[in-house]
Amino acid sequence: FDRIVMLTDVDGVHDGDGVTIPLITPRNIERHLGSLSGSRGPDVTGGMADKVKSLLRLVESGRVQEARIMTSASRPRDLFDAILGAGHAGTVIRKN
Repeated sequence: FDRIVMLTDVDGVHDGDGVTIPLITPRNIERHLGSLSGSRGPDVTGGMADKVKSLLRLVESGRVQEARIMTSASRPRDLFDAILGAGHAGTVIRKN
């Protein structure tokens, strides 16, 4: 796969101040782990922390070039762009 787009009810991975983190890589993941948590409601995927860790493992393994966590609720065009590997919506997770 070239990319995975994971849709959530928020516009990406948020830092401790609630601001969307634009890019997560193996180099900066430690800086963001403290702000990642479980889900606020029922979530079979384990919440944002597990989503990020799982996607980062896939990217690091080379099985996926890029992953993105985002919402499509407010701007459907963002989903289209993300599928094509374009745009800046949500949080991108890649190897470097």
